[in-house]
Amino acid sequence: MKIKETSKNILKTSKKVFSKPSSWLLMFIFSASYLVLAIWLPHIDFIWDIIVSETYPVFRKAKILFYSLGGFRTTLTFQDQIFSIITALLVGLNITFVVYYFKNKFVFTKEAGSGLLGTFAALLGTGCSACGSVVLSSFFGISATATTLDLFPLGGAEISILGALIILITIGIIANKIEQPVVCDVKNAS
Repeated sequence: MKIKETSKNILKTSKKVFSKPSSWLLMFIFSASYLVLAIWLPHIDFIWDIIVSETYPVFRKAKILFYSLGGFRTTLTFQDQIFSIITALLVGLNITFVVYYFKNKFVFTKEAGSGLLGTFAALLGTGCSACGSVVLSSFFGISATATTLDLFPLGGAEISILGALIILITIGIIANKIEQPVVCDVKNAS
């Protein structure tokens, strides 16, 4: 399908999907969850230590975890904050579309898997520009990741952009599927 038609389908599907308040809630929950994950991922050891610690009561743990979300402002550059918010919104939109599609079409297709791929690719780019991607660092080591990310013109932001593009393409594919009528191909019997 053409980009113009896909864009129209995304708008039509958005109107259809978000006519229900539960869809807004679903998008908010998944967008916020993704954003919290993106903020906490660079500090996962600290977060885990707080969660399993027997030193602090539950209320204190919740308070520490809540205040750790301030790391969004202090540890991420403006560019990283923008990428994180855009990606979080796209992840929420993608999941909301997929849930709507499953509820109304009852079919699992490869488009759902590509949405997960886009979410994972975007998560690979999570981290600050100074220290690079947190997820990539855990796989390849900090020095190898920092050296590799320096080779990119945008310092590794390309990974986040690629993840966002994959999610956006998936949103378009799912919107097209939602707008297509449910019909079976009829083969000529002769």
